Amino acid sequence: MDALSDTSSLVHQSMLTLANTSIDRNRNNPWKGLDVNRFNSQDLERLGRFQQRTVLSLGTKRTSEVYQDAMFQLACSHQYLMHMVQALTAVHDRYLSPATNAKQTTVETYHLGRALVLFNEKLSGTIEPGEGDALWSTAALLGLVSFAIIDASTPEEAWPLAPPSRGDLEWLAMSDGKKTIWSIANPMQKNSVFHKLANDFQHDYFAAIQPEPGDGILLSEFTKLCKLDDPSDDNPYYDAVHSLLPLLDLDCGPSTMMRFLSFISYMNPKFKVLLKLKDPIAMLLLAYWFSKMCKSQWWVSRRALLECQAICIYLEKYHGDIPNIHELLRFPRMRCRLSD
Repeated sequence: MDALSDTSSLVHQSMLTLANTSIDRNRNNPWKGLDVNRFNSQDLERLGRFQQRTVLSLGTKRTSEVYQDAMFQLACSHQYLMHMVQALTAVHDRYLSPATNAKQTTVETYHLGRALVLFNEKLSGTIEPGEGDALWSTAALLGLVSFAIIDASTPEEAWPLAPPSRGDLEWLAMSDGKKTIWSIANPMQKNSVFHKLANDFQHDYFAAIQPEPGDGILLSEFTKLCKLDDPSDDNPYYDAVHSLLPLLDLDCGPSTMMRFLSFISYMNPKFKVLLKLKDPIAMLLLAYWFSKMCKSQWWVSRRALLECQAICIYLEKYHGDIPNIHELLRFPRMRCRLSD
């Protein structure tokens, strides 16, 4: 047992030394005068949990494997990404804790804050060739963190029922930022570690954002409610409705997650403005999308559940006079466990 313990200790120390050596070698943004950028045992253990647990819970089996293979060296070479990895893993730790707390821990707050500062510094400065993979990885994880962090434990504490906050719909704004980083990083280029996922993105994501006409009773109801038969080509609900309807026949899980996320990418900019203004029709469509994700991956399910519940309650309370609104709310209410 002692020999096994000694071996484990040596491996642990070797990994710690390897991480710190790599960080020192690649310190592009040193924290002058501070020693807090040293990689300690707690950080190493958290990185291990990311590699063996968290990264495997973020997408399809194939995307998880690609990120798992690439992330250790990328994180050790770029401080902003290392902090983002630490922040996301800390959020996951809290989610899995028996005493789940809606409030962020000091570990999450610290690492997320450092990640954002260093990431912004990098984006504001010179981006060197070969940094695209680290930039895209950081943007992708930041998108997950922004969706996963929700300081609410009841629907009354969640948007849109809670008092207005600067953080309202921040996860939605983050999706626009990811598009910008995508264009800078170009993770599908041949020299990127993510190039091997090009076919997956083409099949599961880009193809999914092409809206389909749809059919059936629900389309008819949404057509009337959203006035989709108006000859105007500027209807802000059109793309949302036609990208949402095909998703309602799918289960949201690892293999379909990219298709569900495509709903965000296909939102009309005016539709996003309507959400910020708490437009009831836009919120109804968002509630349908949330309702399909309530039992999905950990970083999605909590927000989807609470904000779906909050939207349903809000619409019933303040917009109960909209024709057929109560009937249209039956599906999301049932999915988010507000009714049997």
